[in-house]
Amino acid sequence: MKKGKFSKMADDDVEELQESLSKFCTEKPNTHLILVAVQKCVSSGKWTRLLECLTRSDHKDALEFVGWELIGVISQAIADDFESDGLEERKKILQLIAERCSAKEVCIGVLEQLDSGTDCHFNNFVTLLDTLKTAIHRLQEKKSKYVGMALPCVTRYIKGIQLSDEIETEKESGSECLKMPSIMKHVLDFLRPLVQEVSLQSSSAEISPSSSCISQLGPEIIKCLIQLLDYPLVFVDLAKHSKENTDLDNEDDESISEEKCSLTVMEYRTIALEIMKFIHMANGSYLYLMEYTSKTYNNVQEKSNKTSDRDVSAEEEYDDEDEQERSCYPVLGLGCFVYLLLVEKMEDRNIPAVFSFRYLLRVNIKSILFLLSRTEHGVIYKGLGLLETLSKRLKDKSLVYNQYEFKDLMDIVKVDTTFDFQLILSLGSYKCYDDVFIKEIGKCTCRLRAVQVLPNLVSKLDTRSRYGLLYTVLQDCSHPGVAGLLIHLLKEQVDQALSTSEDEPWFQGSRLMSILQLVFKPPSGAGTDKDLVQETDRVMAALNCLRFVLLRDESDKTTVWRNFTTIEKDFTEPLRQASKVTRLQYQAELTNKRDEIAGNKSKNMEQSTEFSVKNPDGKALELMSLADQCEALQSGLYSLDMMDSVLARITEIATSRSKGGK
Repeated sequence: MKKGKFSKMADDDVEELQESLSKFCTEKPNTHLILVAVQKCVSSGKWTRLLECLTRSDHKDALEFVGWELIGVISQAIADDFESDGLEERKKILQLIAERCSAKEVCIGVLEQLDSGTDCHFNNFVTLLDTLKTAIHRLQEKKSKYVGMALPCVTRYIKGIQLSDEIETEKESGSECLKMPSIMKHVLDFLRPLVQEVSLQSSSAEISPSSSCISQLGPEIIKCLIQLLDYPLVFVDLAKHSKENTDLDNEDDESISEEKCSLTVMEYRTIALEIMKFIHMANGSYLYLMEYTSKTYNNVQEKSNKTSDRDVSAEEEYDDEDEQERSCYPVLGLGCFVYLLLVEKMEDRNIPAVFSFRYLLRVNIKSILFLLSRTEHGVIYKGLGLLETLSKRLKDKSLVYNQYEFKDLMDIVKVDTTFDFQLILSLGSYKCYDDVFIKEIGKCTCRLRAVQVLPNLVSKLDTRSRYGLLYTVLQDCSHPGVAGLLIHLLKEQVDQALSTSEDEPWFQGSRLMSILQLVFKPPSGAGTDKDLVQETDRVMAALNCLRFVLLRDESDKTTVWRNFTTIEKDFTEPLRQASKVTRLQYQAELTNKRDEIAGNKSKNMEQSTEFSVKNPDGKALELMSLADQCEALQSGLYSLDMMDSVLARITEIATSRSKGGK
């Protein structure tokens, strides 16, 4: 009974719509009656009947007059009820409106919906985008204004989609495809005819008023494409991973996950490649975009220096100009563009092959710094890849000291050493990227690449720059693993300096001793509450460096022998004491853990200590099983044995020299 009553009401709604459309006249338009009748049909779900009414030829005038006002009603219904039937009919209605109504009014109506503060569902966004595409195509040479209004709406919508939220939604629903790639493909479909039109116009020799309007689309399209690189592509894995690097010996579920990850990467790479093609077709100069970040921020520095002695108003004027210039293209988007061009070799044929790698490194050093300054490991990976690609082709010592370029390199190395171990080890907190986008990077790829890039970069610097870099970074370096790597690089420089017959002004004598003073010092707090095992990388590197110099430098060019008494007082003796204290703590903790395993819990409670040991990932041992805790404590004792062994060897070398032996 209720169903029949509802059906009758729905039929009445359709009849009311037909009546209001039939009585329409342009002199006294009954717009309100038509909108109310359409809303009733939408509420009752009579989409097929609604489409039939609107497509009738005798209702053409009414549709043209009121059509653009129906966009909000139809699109809202798609957003509110996107999983129900009738989606195709709704799309057809919007397409009908786009084809028959005023193209300008349709564009305004669609843009109002896209730019509204409410959330826009995926289906609704795609449908509105298709509607806008049809309306803009009808505008011919008058389309540039509306394209310029539409593109910011599109990029704002994409930036409103959180990658982490999207992944969680896909996991909960069990879907195997991601929403973002699908949206990106629809956006590129929207841009494709516009890009083709700009490309065709640029290749034509004919000049007309319409051609100038179309040529204005190029910069707007390029800006939109760089925005798409800025988000989301800079955050996802775009590297071309070889099949040899894929681990096929995992369990079935891991293999399936790896395969899905690979398919996702291929999907994003396809999108990135098309964006690179579109940039070129839209008359985007690859060289201009590649140099943009460097020139923009160098100009800012120059203006800042010029206005340092001027009044405040002049500085504010420059700041406004600089901010407007910088806002044209986002720095991460440009960094991603350069990464795709130079590392992934996408459309690299569109850039002249005459530039040296030294020049490419110089103009892209700002982009590298911006990429490495982020905390997202997908962005960091791109910065490392770009730095490695541009630096590995350089000759050793080819980067001669320059005050401004050295400052940029210092900033890069400081960022590099900051995340080298410290940040990469904590990447487990970024779970939203590990499973879908860059699983390989989340494991060890980024860390290994950082370890490889830093020594390679140091080798390209001249001697003065190497000295300044090592000295400056060692002053502020607080992570044992990074410090160990830097001390190893320092030892190699000392070896090179001792191998030459000429006097080395930087890695011999008093200058070298200034760096070694940063190396030959015990960790802060050692011997009290400091866990010496956590400083193993730094301590072992310093001890090995000291042993190497004592054996290698018989003529004391480094002045280490001359200062050995001070080194022994300030470095080796405190280390021996710290090793004893740490050993006692570890042995006590190991005994307690073994007692727990043996079942002596009461004894353990009485003799427990407050000493807490952490593994290299920073997790407390209490989070591990007792057996694993014992294994970690035993491993720490082995590390202390290594330190004591090298300390004994250093003492042996010093004693042998004092007795006149070798």
